[in-house]
Amino acid sequence: MTLLIFFIFISIFISFLCSVLEAVVLSVTPSYLGSIENSDPKLYKKLKPLLENIERPLAAILSLNTFAHTIGATGAGAQVQLLFGETYLTLFSVILTFAILILSEIIPKSIGARHWKKLMAPVAFILPLFIFVSFPLVWLSEVISKALKSGEDDKLSRDEIHAVAEIGMRDGAIFPEEYEAFKSMLSFPRKSISHITLRPENIFTLPITTKTKDIPALCQNHKYSRIPITGDYQYDIRGYVLRSEVLEAIILDPETPLGDLVKPMLQVAQDTKIRKVFQKLIQRKEHMASVHCESGELKGIVTLEDIIEEILGLDIRDETDD
Repeated sequence: MTLLIFFIFISIFISFLCSVLEAVVLSVTPSYLGSIENSDPKLYKKLKPLLENIERPLAAILSLNTFAHTIGATGAGAQVQLLFGETYLTLFSVILTFAILILSEIIPKSIGARHWKKLMAPVAFILPLFIFVSFPLVWLSEVISKALKSGEDDKLSRDEIHAVAEIGMRDGAIFPEEYEAFKSMLSFPRKSISHITLRPENIFTLPITTKTKDIPALCQNHKYSRIPITGDYQYDIRGYVLRSEVLEAIILDPETPLGDLVKPMLQVAQDTKIRKVFQKLIQRKEHMASVHCESGELKGIVTLEDIIEEILGLDIRDETDD
């Protein structure tokens, strides 16, 4: 009877432990592992090599689990046949199968999947022991895995990051406003600048021949801090002027030629990615760019504020906006 209990214990307990370990290992996400690098560096150092080569711990777990099932069930069956005869062997096999299924598969895997964060520390301690005990089988598994492995490992995609953020919003980890901003930040690098370009017919401009002293009256209903300046025709963008410099010039010398105040404007192609334009504006310390097609025709104007609104998914307004 003692041997029967021993074999049943091996079959269920070791398998229970293996199932918990497997569920925990497969539940640890790369993002969570990265988050504990600073908060718990000791645990991070133990888990990182295990999860980077996840075939090793999984091979050890599955090897010992199979060993427990096989040896335990075979030994227990032999003891039942010895103690009670073949009459009860079939009944015992059915009962043991259900016991293994429930007690060493369903319950422990549910525990591991639900409480994996709490169980990571003991798992990080136990797994190296499992790998050491089953090293020959682990080595064989690694050889087979390398032979079957594809050229590149799967990497985290933007869609997966987006899905994680959406789950975080549903679970209350981040606010809806944060999710919308994050979603915009993920999508904006794919978009071209034409997506947010202000069309030429909607742009307020001033001809370069405009007298400086006349600008305040012309701009009375327009509170822009930067005003595009046109040349020979309406869409001939020569640059822009700063409203503050215009006002200063009027005070110092009302006859100052407007051309003396014009600053060159960054020109970009309409198919340029938003992130590229954003980088150029930041590098040049500018706030405005003109957008052109391949033939050089003006397609519109884009400002740094437009890009930031696109990145954050917000409509930024100040006191002068309607």
